[in-house]
Amino acid sequence: MARSFKKTGRLWKLLTGFLAAATFLVAAIFTARAASGVAPALPGAGMPYNYVSVDQEVGEAIRFFALNLGIGADIAPGIEGRTGRNAPRGLSRQAYLDYLAAEFRFVWYLDGTILHVAPSSSVQTEVFSLENNDGARIVLALSRLGLYQPQFRHRYDMKGKIFMVSGPPAYVSDVKKTIEALEKANRTIVTVLRGSVEDPVLHSLSRMPDVMQSDGAGTDILPPAPEPAETLE
Repeated sequence: MARSFKKTGRLWKLLTGFLAAATFLVAAIFTARAASGVAPALPGAGMPYNYVSVDQEVGEAIRFFALNLGIGADIAPGIEGRTGRNAPRGLSRQAYLDYLAAEFRFVWYLDGTILHVAPSSSVQTEVFSLENNDGARIVLALSRLGLYQPQFRHRYDMKGKIFMVSGPPAYVSDVKKTIEALEKANRTIVTVLRGSVEDPVLHSLSRMPDVMQSDGAGTDILPPAPEPAETLE
């Protein structure tokens, strides 16, 4: 009988390990499917950008660029220098912005309506502890909101419910606000129905609608630690 219980215990451990691995695999596949989505693109990104200043502060050149594209510009302090005759001609809109980014060492992203620009040196990393969500849900929610930027680093631990993001301050702030909103929306509250004082009813607000799938190479999933293997006797 003792031997039978021992085998049953080992089988249960193996089954638990299998379920944990399956959960990780499903989450990885679900997140990988989001790779079909893309971050918001510059309006007419492939069109030629014919404006080239003779001598202009780079910040003003970026503002004028955004104005020509019909979008707003959020330029963080610390971007300095002048651009002019040395700028290459015949570049597309995105190639011109990428040229400025490489020349004056800044990073940029578009949230759909505003072009955010910040010095490369301002890129920061922030780690969040999740209680009511997991990393996959955060990434997919960012995608649905049109905020997810695959060029920046996102990592999360499925078991420890830790989410990490690296990027310019404006992007990290957007991610933080999204996480805070999701955590608040997915909390569980207790409501006592009239006529009952014994059994409170739990109303879960954790349901969320299907989200558009968008992910990229900038997202890493940290697998749970494997259980030690055991051999059945």
